[in-house]
Amino acid sequence: MSNFEFQAFEGSDAGRLFFKRNRDPRGWLAEIFNQADVSALGLPVFGQDNTSFTDRSGQIRGLHFQTPPHAQAKLFRVVSGSATQVLVDLRPPSFGQTITLPMTQADDFWLYAPEGFAHGFQTESQDVILHYKLSAPFCADALGSVHPFDAKLAIAWPIACAQDWLSARDRGAGSLEAVRGTF
Repeated sequence: MSNFEFQAFEGSDAGRLFFKRNRDPRGWLAEIFNQADVSALGLPVFGQDNTSFTDRSGQIRGLHFQTPPHAQAKLFRVVSGSATQVLVDLRPPSFGQTITLPMTQADDFWLYAPEGFAHGFQTESQDVILHYKLSAPFCADALGSVHPFDAKLAIAWPIACAQDWLSARDRGAGSLEAVRGTF
């Protein structure tokens, strides 16, 4: 019996991968990932784990992706703090559709982004740690990004953020239209 359940978002193959917490009077224990069980649900193999730390509330990171043939599927989980996650589908026919999901360390799921999605997030607390799993290794030559304030996306970030809070890379990111046809 699997400890995992995948629920796709309506109209998308992105979704949430739920895991079970086994609770007792001391707290809980959870198997948060098992490749065999995750593969049995139709998700890809994840061969790399990364962690990011952001110390300031309101900080935006992203929207990032890797281009083919180095495209990555990703799983995201907030380990500490809270952050709103944003996925942008860069594939036809759903090009430009967004999924926005607040997440905290109390959640019992991973956010799944298939290949062809850009991902970004905004911290809603201080000292946010985000754990993510990647289906392909990082390739600097395949790095792509969409500006997080792109007018066509009109993402409603939960906290006002000045452009100078963005990294130089994110400030210099192109428009959504500039990446049409990448996937």
